[in-house]
Amino acid sequence: MSHDATNWAIKQRGIKPALKVVLWNLCDRYHPDNGCFPSQDTLAADCEVPRSTLNVYLRELEELGLIAREQRRERSSNRQERTRYRFPFEPDFPKKPAEIPCPETGHGPEQAESRNEQEPSPENGESRVQNLDSNPVREPVKRTGNERGGAGAGEEDREDDPKRLRERFRALEIGRHGNPWPLLLKTNSGWAFRQFLKLTPEERVQAEELRDAFLTACPKVKSGDRKGEPDAPMLGVYLRDKRFQVLGAVAPDAIRRAAGDAAAPSLPCKAFTKGWQGKVYAILLGPERPHPPPRGMLAHLMTQDNAMGERERRAYRQRHSWPEVWAMHEEPRGTFVAAEIVAISEDFRSYNVQSPEVAAWRRLHERMGWSWPDMGDAQWICLPPMDGTDDDAAADALERYRQKLREVRGDEHAA
Repeated sequence: MSHDATNWAIKQRGIKPALKVVLWNLCDRYHPDNGCFPSQDTLAADCEVPRSTLNVYLRELEELGLIAREQRRERSSNRQERTRYRFPFEPDFPKKPAEIPCPETGHGPEQAESRNEQEPSPENGESRVQNLDSNPVREPVKRTGNERGGAGAGEEDREDDPKRLRERFRALEIGRHGNPWPLLLKTNSGWAFRQFLKLTPEERVQAEELRDAFLTACPKVKSGDRKGEPDAPMLGVYLRDKRFQVLGAVAPDAIRRAAGDAAAPSLPCKAFTKGWQGKVYAILLGPERPHPPPRGMLAHLMTQDNAMGERERRAYRQRHSWPEVWAMHEEPRGTFVAAEIVAISEDFRSYNVQSPEVAAWRRLHERMGWSWPDMGDAQWICLPPMDGTDDDAAADALERYRQKLREVRGDEHAA
């Protein structure tokens, strides 16, 4: 991995986000002495796209002059070797027509012009794409502090500045009050940083602001060398699965609370308690989030007309339509809940997990396509009060809770 190369990739402007993902992963595989030789399977897995789609993106990158692909063969046997990927910051980047491998084999006879004018370096990060009106790739004009409305000279020009992103990620690792992330020495820092880059700017801010609140909500390790430490997932998992959204799912109260706003009424609730379960249904009864189309092998499995296909489709919808509930159910633990949700959940009753009432609720979750929590060793769970033990009683109890949500949050939030 070359930080200079990945920083150069991040600074390329005016290209589609999907192309930047492929370019960044290529640069992540670049070695200053040996070059870049990832297999297509490896690169497709890194970018989470099928090989056919990957080759379309590679073709576009080559047409833009951001990469060049070199076909190589063994001298003795003439057998094909892995394609070498070259970048404009390399001194031997070709300035002549480059061969474009075909989508099926990764090699082929088609040609594309390289429009490079000079050799950039990873340090300056300048794009060498020809300045065409149809797809300009330019570095944004850097403004002085006065031009930015009196901003100080030390203020960052862009929130995606590589150096600034590294500093922000490092703050997530070590903390601001001497509380480094648990298992920091066992964390793959490079992989975790890539998960940080995949977040939107708003999600990065949320992950930073809720870091300490998340660690506080985690249960403590009860024995061993880590006794007393938060039993938290690795930092990369926290970022990849957006675990911070568990704290701010119902309302922005938890975000303001983490930032020190005492007026934000959010309360800590343990797993399976009234407030915890009230938050689950507040999310499930709210709008279903749109989710991206599946990719790769998962997309293939989801098209199967069998039990496996049905299971994958259901799990994919649960993970992406209600990600906060999915995280709460996969690893049940304490979380912060808006005070209004805690209040309208006060009449929830505690039911044994073996009771017919819980069986009815599980069937209701199945019909609605919702996940059910991993109960582990827990024997009791709080649920909306039922007037019976059958499926209709569970549906009626859920509808009564929906009406309460409408009263406190408005119809548009609990349709």
